[in-house]
Order: sequence, then C-alpha cells, then structure tokens
Amino acid sequence: MHELALVVLVALDGFVGAGIKNEIERFGGTTAAVQAVFVKSPGRVPVIEAALYLDGGGLLAPINTPTPFVPESGRDPRFYSGLFNIPIPEVKKPTVFHIVLSVRTDEAKSIPCGNFWITAFPQDFFAQSLKSLLTLPEVAIAGKFPGLRELLEKNHLPFREINLKTPNSLPPGSVVVADLSNEKIRQAALPETKKLLFGTENYLAKVIEGKASSILVTQPIPNNFEESPFAQRLLLKLLK
Repeated sequence: MHELALVVLVALDGFVGAGIKNEIERFGGTTAAVQAVFVKSPGRVPVIEAALYLDGGGLLAPINTPTPFVPESGRDPRFYSGLFNIPIPEVKKPTVFHIVLSVRTDEAKSIPCGNFWITAFPQDFFAQSLKSLLTLPEVAIAGKFPGLRELLEKNHLPFREINLKTPNSLPPGSVVVADLSNEKIRQAALPETKKLLFGTENYLAKVIEGKASSILVTQPIPNNFEESPFAQRLLLKLLK
C-alpha cells in the first residue's frame, strides 16, 4: 500500500497558503497518491484537476494529461475530500515537478486554486549513492521498519538486530536505526554512534547526547523504506 503523500486544504475560489512550498518525494515511474480536501463553494459541483509541469520550465504545457480528482464520501458537507493519483515520469536524476491544481464549474477556462511540488528520484537512487562510499558501515536496527531490512539486503549492506540487553556491543562506525515510540528501545542505553531515530521531540534531550551525529524524525515511520526516498536520503546521510 502506497503512503498518502500530502493533505491539502484549498479554497475553490482562490489560493490558500500561497507562498508555502509543499513538497513530496517519490520515485520516478510510480504514482503519487495525494489526499486533498477542498472547501466547497456555492453552485455546481466543480471539475478539479492536477496538472504536472517541469519545475522552472514555465507553465507552457503539462507533461501528462491532467489527473482528475477522485472524490470520496465525506462526513462534513462543507468540504470535498478525495485523492489525486498522479503518475510520476521516470527520471535519471533528482527532478522537481510543479503540480498545479485547477477548478472549473462549466466549459470556461480552468482557474488555478493551489499547487505543490514533487521531487522525483531515480529508481536506483540508493544503490547509485552507495557507490561513492569507500566502506559500508554496519546498520544496527531496533524496531519494526517495513522494507528496511530488504533494502539493506538487496544492496549488500551488513545489518544486525540490536540486543537491547547489550546495545553497546556493536562494531565501530555502526549506524543505529531505532524506533523511540517503543518504550523498551527508548529506555535502552543506545551506543554513542550515528543514529537515525523515529519518535517525538519529547525524547530528544534524553536520547541524543554526546558528539555523535543523530537525526531525529518526528514523522511516522514510512510504510516501506524501499519506496521512500525521504527515508533513504536520511539513512545515506549517516552512512557517508
């Protein structure tokens, strides 16, 4: 199951949050499922579409046929809720696409009502990035991280499960990936090494100590590390 990329609240009679650059990261050749919520306006039910443009290339013509909004049944009559399932083109390098939302209630020209950006990464982004590393450190895992072990195994990266009774028994230079929402993991004396930690800011002062580089992620753990450029980029920062 793909993750929902974003929640957007847009008024149909004008932009909401103009100037705020909402960004999504996805792999090229996949579909970005973007959840959207629109404020209803009086009159006929509108046609809402999302058009994808190459960022910086001007809005001359969309790259793909505009993606229609797929409404879902909502409890609140004041809003339209639903999804845009936006196909992302395959790319050879990280590429930014500009998605413009538009609305029309009749045969008139579409009116822009919102926008966001998607950064697309090559499918082999993680594997290609590893080629620049002189050595491959071992990854020590504490917690359930869907797709992480498969990603490491596929790319021949050594990894092990952390023994919470002896968490410091790791090779020098190891990178720890830990889920701090698990109380047992949170209370364990994690080694002072590079760490990728998923949790909340409440744990920051207690867990991140010393001089070792650590990244604290306050977002939910990705549904699948193999499908998340965001999670892979964070891990690569610590592997280098």
